[in-house]
Amino acid sequence: MRRRLIGFIPCYNEADILEPLLRFYERARVPVVFIDNGSTDSSGAIAQRYRTRGVLEYVRHETDEYDLKEMLRLCLTVVERHAPEWIMHIDADHFYEPGQGFASFHDHVRDAEASGCNVIDFEEYVFLPTTADDPCEANVYERMKHYAVRDPGQAEQPTEFSPLLLQPRLYRYQPGMNISDDGGHTIFYVGDRMRVHPVRGVLRHYMFRSLEQGSKKLRERRARYSRAGRSRGWHTQYDTWQEEAALFRRDPGTLTRRVEGDLWRKEVVLLEDGSVRRVSSADRRS
Repeated sequence: MRRRLIGFIPCYNEADILEPLLRFYERARVPVVFIDNGSTDSSGAIAQRYRTRGVLEYVRHETDEYDLKEMLRLCLTVVERHAPEWIMHIDADHFYEPGQGFASFHDHVRDAEASGCNVIDFEEYVFLPTTADDPCEANVYERMKHYAVRDPGQAEQPTEFSPLLLQPRLYRYQPGMNISDDGGHTIFYVGDRMRVHPVRGVLRHYMFRSLEQGSKKLRERRARYSRAGRSRGWHTQYDTWQEEAALFRRDPGTLTRRVEGDLWRKEVVLLEDGSVRRVSSADRRS
């Protein structure tokens, strides 16, 4: 029996965020396969507790190095075993929302199919810890309310606003497809191409949640990135980040505050070194 929509979650040491993440996708009716890349914290134990609550399969895959290309190949192999119609690529610090006007991911997918599309893009908003966060609120989704948009570098620019990174994170399954050659940024179909739905979803990215967690993540990621990945020009996103308290506990006035129900605003851009800049009116496109 084919499953309508299945996600895959590759993970290494993200225990502090996994409970709200797995509950979130359970409520969203997105069952997942969980690929543990050898976590040394309680990530694996947390995922296995959800085996009857949305985690279809748990795989522990230990490697000395992290190589995104090989990890994406493995994730596709595992998720294929569960016969998906659509696949959602979920990093362990990613919370997605369907596009405006859709009540669920399933509704968004139905509309994509009716429109002849096979890929749904997501706009990335990076939430960062600030001095305004309530330390007593354990759920990162509720605690962290301030964000910036990711600087896309040479990525395609949308017409309404210059700096915005788009991520194809929900796509129709096809046997023989390739999601790894471009690090998940391009979905390669056999005899077909990406046909992107005009309505984008939202990607809430919580890559750093505190000074302790952020510093540890920087050290671990830099030490584990593979030589093969480096040779492709990948795994560079944290090279210029410094382990400074100011980067992991920010002044909320330097970011954009998310107000539930409001349209997403894009005045603040997160740069490659972790600093932010405000976007002037001259940067906007009419």
